[in-house]
Amino acid sequence: MSKRKILVCDDDPDIIEMLEIVLSPHFDTECELDSRRMFDRVKTSSPDVVIVDLWMPFISGTDLIRQFREDSDTNGITIIAISASPSGEKEAKDAGADLFIAKPFAVKAFIHAIGIVNH
Repeated sequence: MSKRKILVCDDDPDIIEMLEIVLSPHFDTECELDSRRMFDRVKTSSPDVVIVDLWMPFISGTDLIRQFREDSDTNGITIIAISASPSGEKEAKDAGADLFIAKPFAVKAFIHAIGIVNH
């Protein structure tokens, strides 16, 4: 059985590196630091799950989530929003995210949540 594909977008290289390390054993993982390239990456790589930080330069995570939900090619993708902001959960849900996970998060719980929300 092939691994499900996850595409992560966060402007923090340390978060990207950590997520790549912990997710790679369980998922086919790709990462993007630049939110401006994220929409095209999602359309070309067809991930099962998108993990997006809400607070990024150029295009915010909430704007990306709205773009994914408005496009017929991407509106069915599972979207997980991550943020350290207390207001992040409401913003993520209002934009159309399937799940919000607050930073910092426990790695095992994070992986478990991805599995649950993607089934």
